[in-house]
Amino acid sequence: IDFRKTQIPVKNIKVFIDFLSLIKSEPKIKKINLVLHQLDSEQLKKLSFIFKPSNFTSFIKNKINQGKLNIELEVYLDNDNLLDNFVARGSVTNLKAEIISDIHLEKTNFTFFADKSDILLKNINSRSGPFNITDGDLKLTLSPEISLETNFQTNLKYNDQSENYINIIKDLKYTKDLISLEADLNNSFIIEFDKTYKIKAYTYKSNGKILKATLDFKKPIDNFFLDKKINQLSLINSEIKTNFNSKKNIINISGKYLINKENDPLSFNLENIINKEMLNLKVNIDY
Repeated sequence: IDFRKTQIPVKNIKVFIDFLSLIKSEPKIKKINLVLHQLDSEQLKKLSFIFKPSNFTSFIKNKINQGKLNIELEVYLDNDNLLDNFVARGSVTNLKAEIISDIHLEKTNFTFFADKSDILLKNINSRSGPFNITDGDLKLTLSPEISLETNFQTNLKYNDQSENYINIIKDLKYTKDLISLEADLNNSFIIEFDKTYKIKAYTYKSNGKILKATLDFKKPIDNFFLDKKINQLSLINSEIKTNFNSKKNIINISGKYLINKENDPLSFNLENIINKEMLNLKVNIDY
């Protein structure tokens, strides 16, 4: 099929026509079913101009490096043979895309379903540096308002060689001191956009276990109730729950810790609530 001077490689096509309209010599097409040949990333970039919104087209052209797309389209037409709605379903395999500067998703696979109002992704599996993402799903609502909701599991194995990933949260205190982190987390993320695609509100929730985390302080912690400076702090087998949103951040952690690798693991429980004007901190700790 030639569409706006671009070739679309079609494996199979079915056209459903109202029978009585044929008798009247004014054929009315009810539905067109297309099964496309597998598309690679370069072919997808050539077709990307048909996608809305336009910043999605820009993402495909500039951020996707490789991948394979299998897709089946059902196009529904009105009485004037103009586009009324569509349904797209299929799968993406071996996708590689840049999501932030120097941060890439690799070996990404998922299935999808889309129409004029929603895009649904299922069975998402991917890798990005120290992150291994499994069992994910995503829903992008396009009408009447734009919103994104996703759930996924993450296995994280971070070390100080993954510095470009920690730069994402560089404004949080002590992130530069983190030298290793191993964790299993369940995550959910909701973003709401206005008509200009500016973020109106967001919520990120996470819960799971920190198997091990180590902070090596560039500036040792020293205050009046400590008998020695803290140069290194490690967390072991600790449960974590977080809730970050546009109004406040909540972090709850409980488990075992070590100071300077000199003591046996001791218990702690931290409840931390931060908003724009206040820090509410509650700590129970064995020392």
